[in-house]
Amino acid sequence: MMDLFDLIPFLGRSREKSVVDLMNEQISLVYESVASVKAAVDALTGGDMTIFEEKKASVNALEDRIDGITRGIEEHLYSGAFLAASRSRILDFAEDVDDIADAAKDAVNIGDVIVGYGSNGRLGELLRRHMEITLKCVGSLKACVESSEKPDRLPALIMDVRRSEHEVDVIAEELFHLVRGPDFDAKSFVLISEMIEFMNNISDRSEDACDTLSLVMLMHKP
Repeated sequence: MMDLFDLIPFLGRSREKSVVDLMNEQISLVYESVASVKAAVDALTGGDMTIFEEKKASVNALEDRIDGITRGIEEHLYSGAFLAASRSRILDFAEDVDDIADAAKDAVNIGDVIVGYGSNGRLGELLRRHMEITLKCVGSLKACVESSEKPDRLPALIMDVRRSEHEVDVIAEELFHLVRGPDFDAKSFVLISEMIEFMNNISDRSEDACDTLSLVMLMHKP
């Protein structure tokens, strides 16, 4: 079975394998981070601040680890792993995935702005649904990276990412409409809207990563 990364021209096997291993580790930790954001939102909307704080700490710690892995990918690429044309696209992909972790950190760190609105059941319902689909979106991206040995599966997985990203956008519009309503004052509208934007950035960056992966596929399609 031909691996996606076997389609990409390279000079030496060991450095390329190190990059691919780091990319798998990077996306696994990013998925774990987004899963922690989902758990934090579930806890926050359910009034469990202890679990929320635990998950927030986990997301922040994971972001630091992911930054280190991204630097490792960059170092291998700058040292000559893969040929130049492929190298730039793989670097773009790694940076897109790193941006997902940054967005997750931003979202969870502002999450306590919704404290006091736990009685608004619709807000909690939409936030939980938003993160459920967001996690699904990142899961499909993770499957793209992990399915590199079966590149024929990638187009369907990429479509899953894009479909989930669109669904997240629809939910976000409902959220924005809700917080513009009479149950929220101007300050709450601004703060909660900022949280929604940060949450949206997770799926947006996931779609960006898929677009970059699509370019890699097109550049090296046999």
